[in-house]
Formats: sequence, structure tokens, C-alpha cells
Amino acid sequence: MKKLIASALLLSLCLMLHAQDCTQDPNAQKAKNNIGKPGSSPVCANAAQFFAYLCACKNK
Repeated sequence: MKKLIASALLLSLCLMLHAQDCTQDPNAQKAKNNIGKPGSSPVCANAAQFFAYLCACKNK
């Protein structure tokens, strides 16, 4: 569990550094809000990263 929390924090940091304007994207936020739920952490972390990068690609 600690490993998943550390991964989620690292993901959040990466999202802030690489896609500052897109960390508030509604889809990315929805995925990040579900990271703490049992069994969904890796999937939601990947989804949050995907939506942030997708937003960055659309805006840049």
C-alpha cells in the first residue's frame, strides 16, 4: 500500500512538472480522486496521467 501511495505522489509531481496547465483537467481530477480506492490505484494513476498528457497535447 505504501508503494502505491508513493507512486501516486510521484505521478502527481510528474503531472505538475510536465503538464502544469492540464493537472486540473476534469477527467484527470476524477481519476486522481479514485486513486485511494482499493484495487483501482494503478489504473486510476495511469488514467490520470493519460488525461493530463492528452490535455497537454490538445493545448500545445
